[in-house]
Amino acid sequence: MKDTVLENQTIKENLYIGPDAHVILKNVRTTGNVYVYGTLESKGNVMVENMIRAKRVVREATTVQREQGTAYFVKGDQVEVDIETTTIIPRMPLQIYGKPLIPVDGKVSFTGATLPVLQATIDGKPLALQPDGTFSVQNYDIVGKKGIEIILTDIFGQQSRQWLGIMDQSNPEVEASMPTGLYSGEEEVKLEATKEATIYYTMDGSEPTEDSSKYYERYPILLDRTTQLRYMAVDAFGLRSDIYEQQYYYYNVDPVSIVDQKITGSGQPGMKLKFYNDQLLLGTATVSDNGTFELPISEQATGTTLRIEATYENWQAASKQLEVQDKTAVRLDVPATIDDDVLRLEGTTEPFARVEIMNRRNDVYGEVSLGSDEADADGHFSIAFEYPDDSKAIRVQAFGDYRRTSAVKIVHLHDVTAPIMDYVGKLPDTQTMLPVGGEGNDTIIEVYRGQERIAMRHTGSSRYSDMYYIDLPKQSAGTKLMVYLKDTFGNRSPGREVIVEKAKPFFKFNVDHMTNEATKITGQTEPFMQVTARIGKKNVQTMSDAKGMFVLSPVALRGQQYITFEVKDLKGNLHVTEEKRIEDVIAPKIEGATGLTIPASQSFDVYKGIRVIDETDGDVKELLSVTGNLDLNRPGRYSLIYTAYDLSRNKSEVKRIITIKDMTRPIIDGADDLILAVNERFRPKRNVTASDNVDGDVTEQLKISGTVSTDKVGVYPVTYSVQDAAGNKRTLVRKVTVKDTTAPVLKGAASKTIKRNSWFNPSAGVTASDEMDGVLTNQIKITGRVDTKREGIYPLTYRVNDRSGNETVVQIKITVK
Repeated sequence: MKDTVLENQTIKENLYIGPDAHVILKNVRTTGNVYVYGTLESKGNVMVENMIRAKRVVREATTVQREQGTAYFVKGDQVEVDIETTTIIPRMPLQIYGKPLIPVDGKVSFTGATLPVLQATIDGKPLALQPDGTFSVQNYDIVGKKGIEIILTDIFGQQSRQWLGIMDQSNPEVEASMPTGLYSGEEEVKLEATKEATIYYTMDGSEPTEDSSKYYERYPILLDRTTQLRYMAVDAFGLRSDIYEQQYYYYNVDPVSIVDQKITGSGQPGMKLKFYNDQLLLGTATVSDNGTFELPISEQATGTTLRIEATYENWQAASKQLEVQDKTAVRLDVPATIDDDVLRLEGTTEPFARVEIMNRRNDVYGEVSLGSDEADADGHFSIAFEYPDDSKAIRVQAFGDYRRTSAVKIVHLHDVTAPIMDYVGKLPDTQTMLPVGGEGNDTIIEVYRGQERIAMRHTGSSRYSDMYYIDLPKQSAGTKLMVYLKDTFGNRSPGREVIVEKAKPFFKFNVDHMTNEATKITGQTEPFMQVTARIGKKNVQTMSDAKGMFVLSPVALRGQQYITFEVKDLKGNLHVTEEKRIEDVIAPKIEGATGLTIPASQSFDVYKGIRVIDETDGDVKELLSVTGNLDLNRPGRYSLIYTAYDLSRNKSEVKRIITIKDMTRPIIDGADDLILAVNERFRPKRNVTASDNVDGDVTEQLKISGTVSTDKVGVYPVTYSVQDAAGNKRTLVRKVTVKDTTAPVLKGAASKTIKRNSWFNPSAGVTASDEMDGVLTNQIKITGRVDTKREGIYPLTYRVNDRSGNETVVQIKITVK
């Protein structure tokens, strides 16, 4: 288009301005992107909800020159838009009519359309484009090819490559990872189809249809009992595979302990099981009509490995080994199937055993507990549990004393609960798309006209509610339709009636994109209309202007909230009643992830003190993840990235700096106070070590100051100090006491005999001396008395002390005759 003026309108798609076009925008709103190949000129009040992409942008231009890929904004204009100057046009539009491409005699024919471009090629050969961008390809040879590549090149030299697949007219095929046969224990069956076809299956022997359970690669089929599996595939072109069938026969053998005198278990009636100890046949058991068996055996030693050979009709299972346990396994009795309308499991086990209910095994998270409780004194238990996210079965195990456990039992959930359908939109007779909101988990939306089902579609694999659109044949006004939501087990929701309405004459009413960030609602309708928005319990009203533009403000919008709009004319006639949903675009807030300094070697929980609050969903901390490396034993600065999502997948990221700091002083060992004898050698480093929680052994960094004179009695301080690499310093003062520990020497005091009436002096000839104090004779103290006039034996005690308190005591006897 050339010299085109777009004024007072809303464009609900991308706007492409061609290479030769000069487009003037005034009072224009577009919900998509604007791609500027030619020249764009703004005359004010231009609002683009996404992005303007141009090669060059000139702001506050006073004149406009035509230049390819340039957007001009005249000085003074108010433009509410993000502008990106780039030559990157993400994807050029290409429409192919008549898909799929079905070959006839090795050739295909098709028509299509695109934007004006400088060049278009098909498999590298020029493709002729008409001035309006349309093209036609006739009898194109595709022998030996699986598809056709079309390359579009724009005015900037950029290329967009698109691949057109040629319809494979062969029927899809399906393979199962497990063939028909005999099995024991829990197994997962994986199905794989050619041509990326969708697989549908049943497990009760019924014929699979597109109403049956849909197979998802991430959810293999869980088996633990005899099952007839039937499956087929439908490709994107509606071509169907044959119906395949696998028959899985199951047996189970209960744990065997040294106290057991029998082997018990279950299986397919008529199945035979032989039990061997090495080459010795212990016996053969046949499964009875009630599906159980019992085989008496002699007592087996702990650790004995029993070999099991199972056969049924013409089938033989692979050998299985069973080890005899040293303790009896915990008994656990639970039903094989329970209804899912009451999520509670009742059963019996040993008194006071703990019973755990788990989700199926998951490669990422392992087993997830869904509920647990302790059995009562009679062994009865009743446990409420959460619905498993990815399975229709739960795993149950009991735990007794002495680390004994039961075998894992699989309990299947029988789906008896109808899915929830929470919304059905209106259907004018001019439309064929009916909006339906309801529970997912591969449920089926069905639309009936009378007894005829006129449309159906599968929902997604998620169990949570979502909005779906189902394509219907065009219906006349007044037609009554019934909408149902059915799960793959045949449970069907109550029907919702839809009466096809006579489409009203075109009445302009557009509400601009609404998010919970907005404080106002804008849009366009017919001039001078009363617009009412019911937000919760509050009505907000305004009047559209002469151009039909309206603004509702102030408003407080909540994510995922539905708003009902009514538009009336000045006479009060109702023209529009529409319900629109607010998009949640506000990311959750991560609180508490502030920088932190932690002493080295101290424990740290990265989630402690963190809150994740979302405006719409509330507390979503369970959707928080933390990435980054953190070594608590190594000082340094570490970055942790906290990432949180809300249920609308809005994402928040916070970078948290954790500083690991060596804040602990080293420890000095062995420098306790010390007492030395005079002249005893003092070794200050002997048995003294220093260690640090980060640096390890820092004994070599010890610094010692202070002098000890061991030849002189006294108390001497010795200072030990050590510093680690982080500058943490430890100082310790050691008290070294040099002490005189040698007692004085006392001489001349010896026992002897003297004559009666002779003279006796006890001090005569007695001397005392000390290594430090010298002569101490005058310090000698004598106790006792000798009476020389009377015969007898008299004890005398000689004592002498030096200044250090060392004492010498000598006791003698004087005999008088």
